[in-house]
This record gives sequence, structure tokens and C-alpha cells, in this order.
Amino acid sequence: MLEKISEELKQRIANSHIEGFGEELEYWVKQINTPTSNYKNMLPRDLTNGILISFCDANLRYDIVRRGFYELLLLLDLNSNLLFTCMSEDALNKILKDKKREVPHYIDILSLKNKGLEGKTHQITIPGIETELFPEDELERQLKELCSNLELQTDKEFRHCIITIKRSGYNVQELKAYIFNSALELVEEENWSQYLKPSYTFLDDTKKYNEVDIIKPTLKKDFLVQDKDTMPEIKNDKNDEKDVNEEE
Repeated sequence: MLEKISEELKQRIANSHIEGFGEELEYWVKQINTPTSNYKNMLPRDLTNGILISFCDANLRYDIVRRGFYELLLLLDLNSNLLFTCMSEDALNKILKDKKREVPHYIDILSLKNKGLEGKTHQITIPGIETELFPEDELERQLKELCSNLELQTDKEFRHCIITIKRSGYNVQELKAYIFNSALELVEEENWSQYLKPSYTFLDDTKKYNEVDIIKPTLKKDFLVQDKDTMPEIKNDKNDEKDVNEEE
């Protein structure tokens, strides 16, 4: 499945993280003068999401959905039929190791898209969850809510892929892609760290991404990509649904 992802998309995803967690984050940290810096946990993800959205087109769709206090970006690549979500490697490991959580994480819900896939016999890097934590019918209900907008855009069945990063300061050190089955057993993984070298073509595109026409699906929430001197704005619908809050 991961082999169906184009080299161009892998490079776009890598460069978006380089920019969002690097130059863009460093710029905004210098602009924001506050006695505490809690915003640093989520700001780089918001900046990265804005760049990722700017490259969406007819074959790369997106939606923004709320999970508790967190807003999640869903990217659907119609060429590979994969639905992408992004998070830190540490956050993913915390989720997989927490077998006593009472509220399903969106990873639990989206993993239903990979039902029927066979996990690896010997998992080396990440342990799976051996027992079902939540009723499948409840996860199915929440899955329908999460993916309702994107499912209207295509009649194809798609799988879920998790993209993770490791970083130090303003540097993204590692980028990986994972596919887990519905039991959160590892099915496939790829290391994309070779794409973490900035592309000059990408940097030119980033400077003018505000000028690119983006083909958007019909969304409940609008994402407005503005100039570099203006903070991206997300307009939200109120949603009382709870979720496990992990650093993304």
C-alpha cells in the first residue's frame, strides 16, 4: 500500500514538516512575546497543516474535524487511496502503550479503515494492542462522523496511514509512515527520512502558496491560508465530543 504513494507527495509532506516545524515556527516564536510558551506544542502542527492544505488539489483532498479540544487534519490521496493523519512518534507510542484508556483516540477509530489487514508476526519497532479496548459498533459510528465529508468525495474504499516525526528544536530529524490494522498491529512501515532535505522548488512554491488555487471539498469548516505575516485562521463548529489529548 505504501508503495502506491508518489515520490512527489512524500517530498511535499516532508518539506511541509521542515517548513512548519522550522522556519515558520521560528518566525512566529520571535513574533509572540508571552511569559509562557504553551503555544509551542500545537503551533508547529497548525503551521504545517496550513502548508499541507495549500498543496491540495483534485487528487489530494482534505477535511478538518474536531476531536475534543483538538482539530485534526485528514488528507485523502485519491491516487493511492490512503487517508493520512500526522503526529509525533512519541505521541503514537504513548497511544499504543496505553491499554487502559477509557476514551477512544482517533487512531482507534480510523484504524477500522484497515480492518482485515494482517499484522506482522514479529513487530520490531512498535508494540500492538492485543485486546479490543472499545466496542466496534461505537468506533464505526465515530468513524462515520470523522470521514463523512471525505467519503462524499469518492466512491473508492481507502485505508488509513499514520505519518510520524521526531524533532529536536526547529529540526525534524525523522519522518516515518505506518499502516496498522484494526487491532493496532503493525502491517507496513517506511522510513521517509531521506526526503527531509529541503527542495528549492518547494521553497519557491511555499513563498507563493497563498496565490495557488486550492480545490476544496465541501467542508463544515473553512481553512484560510493567509500571507506569512498573518496567522492562519481556522473557523470551527462547536463539538462536545471528548478525546484523549496527546501532543501532536
